[in-house]
Amino acid sequence: MPVKILPLPDLETLYDSMISIGGGVFRGVQKGFRDGNGKPVEPLILFDDASIGSHGSTLALPASQISMFAVIAALREKRKQFESRMFQRDAA
Repeated sequence: MPVKILPLPDLETLYDSMISIGGGVFRGVQKGFRDGNGKPVEPLILFDDASIGSHGSTLALPASQISMFAVIAALREKRKQFESRMFQRDAA
């Protein structure tokens, strides 16, 4: 029986899947570039928190660091910051 080889998904599909599993909403990729010294700056993967309304903050992780665990950690930290700001505002 011949082996069927399936095409690999593109990177954006993989990013979207990892971010969705981690609790975020994939927003896109900021392309990498070379800085003024010619040093490469890697692409950033952009995402928002799916669990709360817009708080005016899109998160970004370097492409080499993206994983569902990294997304979970980034969202947890952003939620903590957001809740702290809300508490300070309500206390004033």
